[in-house]
Amino acid sequence: MSTSQPIEQVAMFLIGFNFTQMMNVYLVGSEFALKRFEISASKVSFFVASCHSARSLATLLASVVGNILLLFGEALSDQAKDLWDKAGGIISAFLLVLVAFLQLNCFCSSHGHQYVVRYYWLHVYSGFCIGLLLIYAFKLLGQHEPYFILGLALIGCFVSGLHYTLRKILNFYQLDLNFWLIAIHLFVVFLVAFLNFIVFTAAVAAVSSAAFAAWVLLLILAVLPFLAGSILRSGFVLRAGLLFSAGLMTVAGLLFFAGNMSVTGLLFIAGLVTFIFVGYATLLSVRSGESASASSQPTEDTFAALSVVMFLTILPFLTVLVMLAGLQILAGLLVLTGQVKSTGLLSSFAGTMTFTVRVKDSSSSPGLNKLKLGAQAAWAPIVMAVLGLAFMYVIYPVIAPILTVESSRHHTILLLGLIIEFSSGVIVFLLTLYSDIRYLWKEATASGNTYPRQYFNFLWLFLIPFLGFGMTLLWALHHPNANFAKTLKYSVWGGVMSCLYYFSAKFISNIGYGCVHGHAKEGVGSTNGETIAGYVSTLNVFLANLFLVLFTFLGNAHLSNFFMYTGKLAEGHVFPTASMNGFRSRWFWFSCASSGAWKNFISLFSLDIKEMLLN
Repeated sequence: MSTSQPIEQVAMFLIGFNFTQMMNVYLVGSEFALKRFEISASKVSFFVASCHSARSLATLLASVVGNILLLFGEALSDQAKDLWDKAGGIISAFLLVLVAFLQLNCFCSSHGHQYVVRYYWLHVYSGFCIGLLLIYAFKLLGQHEPYFILGLALIGCFVSGLHYTLRKILNFYQLDLNFWLIAIHLFVVFLVAFLNFIVFTAAVAAVSSAAFAAWVLLLILAVLPFLAGSILRSGFVLRAGLLFSAGLMTVAGLLFFAGNMSVTGLLFIAGLVTFIFVGYATLLSVRSGESASASSQPTEDTFAALSVVMFLTILPFLTVLVMLAGLQILAGLLVLTGQVKSTGLLSSFAGTMTFTVRVKDSSSSPGLNKLKLGAQAAWAPIVMAVLGLAFMYVIYPVIAPILTVESSRHHTILLLGLIIEFSSGVIVFLLTLYSDIRYLWKEATASGNTYPRQYFNFLWLFLIPFLGFGMTLLWALHHPNANFAKTLKYSVWGGVMSCLYYFSAKFISNIGYGCVHGHAKEGVGSTNGETIAGYVSTLNVFLANLFLVLFTFLGNAHLSNFFMYTGKLAEGHVFPTASMNGFRSRWFWFSCASSGAWKNFISLFSLDIKEMLLN
């Protein structure tokens, strides 16, 4: 795939622009959304914290699933593997569109608190979908990482500008702010996700402009019944549109992947059988809903019956796929480690299901050694990504400026944070695109000098303000009565330190995302360099999300324990670490944080969101 195609650059930009769009809906708009659900404003912080933790876990799970799916396709032939990766990316992009639509429909259909649980879980599912899409994007279009950084940098300014403009307009026309602000924001998120789906599909699938235009037209026709059913609030239109859209998507898939008719023919037959049963069950549910109530809303039993019909319809296909999946992943491990060239397990999706092992061929098999070389070459940006994401989102939102700076300055500093996020992203975008810092191991430029390697080493200097200011803010939090902590809280220096900390954190985390692909590619060389770089990029996404989740849970648990013991001081209790030395004191807090983090992690799986919000 050519690295000069603008459509690929736009696709990576839109993926970056989509990355935290749904997250910003609940981070910025939960106060208004919960009023729509008739939930007390005092529950906003609980809702945001629970949503954020669960969504982070979902994104981490998606990075694991995405890497496993890539490994699944490694044992296929080159043509089939290419189709497998592209199809996975396109499906994940479509899932993001579907979740965005369901989120919009859920919010617009809500009356009181009946749909608040669904609203919560759709936020979580959106984290899984964007995480899965990110894995495929870095695998397929990793050479355009700088454009991902640029899109990511624009999100904060876009959301703040959107909310500011909408609030002015809605207040001027005296419209319901709690409904229209979130509804319009969710509609914008849906449009951006839909545009991302179209552009990403065009980028990864080399088709003619006429075929692509026909496919886009079918997609638009497929979406219209959903929108019509939501606007008219008609259960019949919505569910009939489901069947109509499913049929159009099946036909669209046939047109789009017509290069392998043996594959698409099987998919079409399976899809046709499935949708005949689903369509029949849908019509039954519509009739039962019309006879049961004037609103034509199906009951939970109807949906349960519909789910059973769907499951039984696809059960034969599901059983075969599950049995083959384990063998295929094992085969992928053999190919990735260089033991065999190809297993031909599924015979490239089209032949007989026979297991054959061919002789190892180093020219087409990535091999574990080359994967190690790529990871070693990219160690610097990987460390930067882990440090930047893991520590920034623990220290910045929770501690600085919220807890160490006077409350009157919070809003100003948060607005400055959006500007800083934009500026750091643009700087990294320009550096990665025009200063060759993506290619650490490139010994010399065309002019014969070696400035790229030396220039990259200077980026480590940003760790000084990052770690220095971060540790200073932590110290001020744990010693609130110290003169230095009071100075930070009531002077401008606390805000300045917070902004410098945030800039350096965003800078090195952006470098971590923007330079991994180029470093890994240069470390491996021309042979399979692009393939190995894609795998290293997906590994970087997984590691960054892993440490982000780990440190977030540890940080939140530590703060809960610390504030609990601090609150007991007023009751005459002695601080638990008063008689401990430095090592024992730190071990005490770490053990408490670890225990609390584990309890919080387990509680997410048994959390009754509705009960916690209403009581």
